Amino acid sequence: ALAPLAARPAVAERPPPAPARAPSACTANLASTLAPDHVRMCDPVHVTTTLSMACPVCPNGMNVIFIQDDTPYPEWQKQVSLQALTELEHYARGGRDISIGVIHYNGQGVRQVLQPAINNFGAARGHLTGFRVAHDPRALFLEAAQAGVQMIRRGRNLHGGRATPECELIVFFVYTKVYMADKGQEMIQAGRTLLREVDNLFVGCPHQHPEECTIWEPQVPESQRYYTEDPEGGRLRGMVRDALREIDTKGVVRVRALSLEQMLPAGLAIVPGTFDPKPNKTAQEAGGTRVTWGWRLPKMNETITITYRAQPVTAGVWKSDVSLSMMDSADNRGEHTLASNAITVENDICLTPTPTPPPTATPTQPPPTPTATPTSTPVPTATPLPTPTPSPPPPTATPKPAPIYIPVILGEQCEIGQVHADVVLVVDVSTSMDRPTRSGRSKLAATQDAAKAFVALMDLTPDAHGGSDQVAVVGFNRHAWIEAPLGSDGARIDRAIDDLAKGQAEFTRLDLAFSVGAEAILAGARRAGHTPVVIVLTDGLPNRVPVAEDGTMETTVLRAAARAKAEGITVYTIAIGAPEDTNPVLLRQSATSPDHYFYTPDPEDLDAIYRSIAYAIGCPADRFWGGR
Repeated sequence: ALAPLAARPAVAERPPPAPARAPSACTANLASTLAPDHVRMCDPVHVTTTLSMACPVCPNGMNVIFIQDDTPYPEWQKQVSLQALTELEHYARGGRDISIGVIHYNGQGVRQVLQPAINNFGAARGHLTGFRVAHDPRALFLEAAQAGVQMIRRGRNLHGGRATPECELIVFFVYTKVYMADKGQEMIQAGRTLLREVDNLFVGCPHQHPEECTIWEPQVPESQRYYTEDPEGGRLRGMVRDALREIDTKGVVRVRALSLEQMLPAGLAIVPGTFDPKPNKTAQEAGGTRVTWGWRLPKMNETITITYRAQPVTAGVWKSDVSLSMMDSADNRGEHTLASNAITVENDICLTPTPTPPPTATPTQPPPTPTATPTSTPVPTATPLPTPTPSPPPPTATPKPAPIYIPVILGEQCEIGQVHADVVLVVDVSTSMDRPTRSGRSKLAATQDAAKAFVALMDLTPDAHGGSDQVAVVGFNRHAWIEAPLGSDGARIDRAIDDLAKGQAEFTRLDLAFSVGAEAILAGARRAGHTPVVIVLTDGLPNRVPVAEDGTMETTVLRAAARAKAEGITVYTIAIGAPEDTNPVLLRQSATSPDHYFYTPDPEDLDAIYRSIAYAIGCPADRFWGGR
């Protein structure tokens, strides 16, 4: 038998070196001055430092891929593709680099008809209308998605090879028949393949047959918000416009932390109490005094000014060294240093003038007091008294008017059907809604039952004039989507409320709750004369909301709610769960008025809240005498 081989002694492997981080794409405008240029030992020195930060929106450029399916209904796919391209072209005119690629596919193969090139809008326009007019519900969805990933990666090479998923968009056109489950599942898998590569996937169904665009196609994007189908006009362009606006608003890269240090030389001493703003730290060192300031999430493109005074202690020529360090949201660092202007401190004698005392007043001798000489006093003669004149009577006071209260008996009542409304139920579908209520079922289940009870209170049956209430259903967590558009089909609305659970995920984008809730009304089949209403229910604090320039998510949420209210929409807010898990101040401010905010710790009590809102919608105060 062969002897076993001796084990090779283990050799510790050296870990691979960590990849070098790229320098931050953010830039700083930094300046520091000492004034005046020439001073005496007794003169103060004014120190001023200014800085401002700027970060590019998409430092690695933008990549956009159109993946078009052959379709027997070509006009809609051509129209919406060109509309989206026009939106991108307008955006590029602001000095932005956008590379465009185009892919055509069907059941026989995938054709990469236009390779990515920067700002190649003319070539893209021709290829976006060049797909074949054919019907093929068994298209190669997964192969087309894989080709899209390859093309996105080639586009990145045009911008330095770095990936910025927030600045990449893919428009994916798909369709298959409802009974082709294998192709439907492949289509959904193709969407997941693309979403692993980019953040923005917009899906369109270029078909008009009732067997297409029904089951599988709406499940391809991450949210219904990013789905459109023939014959919807302009929706794809709106999705692209919103994505570009969101990129501009929140920025892909921003400064996360900022630190500034100023080294004041030993010949100058800081005058206490003159800092504006106050530093985080001051430290005496051999070469002078080091002063440090720090900021978290500083506002972009706004100037920060630092001022204080120093007093010369040694004659000579002095200047101050300033260093700035920052870390951006991609964890890349930036460093900037500069030296202030030099000043000369002269050892002149600073004479302080002695004040001249005021002259002392000489006292004046008072005049002698005269001595009185006695004289004879004549006897006074009686003087007749004057006849008294009667005084006029005082003026009569003008009476002040006072209110008179007249009793009024009103016979008003709220009749069913008096007012119709377009109502959007916006429901938090975050994972925290799985927590139990006092009955043991989940908060989401209790909320769904209460929402369906609310729908039952709505007047969904057309009256003699064809009027009826309409209800839409919106869910939100890390995204927001319209589960059911405005309509009066009670069974469909109830199914949509039940289906909300299918989209359950983490996080609470409360800003999207208001904006998509408003979109369900403004872009929906709203009816003239109906009262527009959005009811937002949540059990948590906002998170993953883009931070506003003041460093808070709350401002972003309030702005989204304000936009809805500015459109004339009545906004109700409902908080459920533990008090510390919600922000009542934020929700109260987001509502139309404080009276439009409701809270209950247990969703089992939601029925009463929804019933109260239903009554208020059906019988608004302005329909009664005095607006009661």
